[in-house]
Amino acid sequence: MCKATGGLIDIYADMSGAIAGGACKTHRTNLNFGRTLRPHVVLLDPLIEELFPLFESISNSAKNIDVIGSVFLQAPELTLKKRYYGICILYLLHVEGIFDDSMRILYVLKKAADGQDVSLKKVLKKSLSGLRRQFRQMGAGLLFDGWNKHLRNAIAHAHFWYNDRTQKMSFQDIHPVTGKVVYDEDLNYKDFAEYYSKIDDVCSLMDHFFMLIRIRDLIFAPSVEV
Repeated sequence: MCKATGGLIDIYADMSGAIAGGACKTHRTNLNFGRTLRPHVVLLDPLIEELFPLFESISNSAKNIDVIGSVFLQAPELTLKKRYYGICILYLLHVEGIFDDSMRILYVLKKAADGQDVSLKKVLKKSLSGLRRQFRQMGAGLLFDGWNKHLRNAIAHAHFWYNDRTQKMSFQDIHPVTGKVVYDEDLNYKDFAEYYSKIDDVCSLMDHFFMLIRIRDLIFAPSVEV
């Protein structure tokens, strides 16, 4: 077992407690974790050194999300308003810290499965919008069901606010050059939580991926420490 593979096992141990999975059962079923990942585990070995920094970054982000999530989502005394602001921050952390890197890892593995040599450097230069087009062409566009770049931009640039009367959050995405509002939407907590849940499903996908790596290494390891 190479050093990077051992590192991935440590990362899985960190992530498994940090990621609980989304609440959208239908979406998670459609992702079909096992079918999506199982054929690609064997392809990881020749790519593992190159992809390891992304796995490590995902692990660090998962631990951050675990801590922040325990504050905003598990405290029973929080008001809906406070909980909504909390899940907005968590959505941004999921998109930037886990989802982005996860899509790049899966894209590289898919290309390797198709026998295509793809440079990680080139993949890192692709925008998420560009990757979404590629995944849609592969028939896996549902991985992006929870990703809304306008919501991400609104939260990242602090263009969102809560209306106490309607109990909805207003999100605005403003073009950085023209200053025009290109997205303006009011969402209640339930509607926004669905975006969050589907993004969180992708985090569970990666959690299952680490689990498959761990199982494979346990099977082929000459000895197993208990």
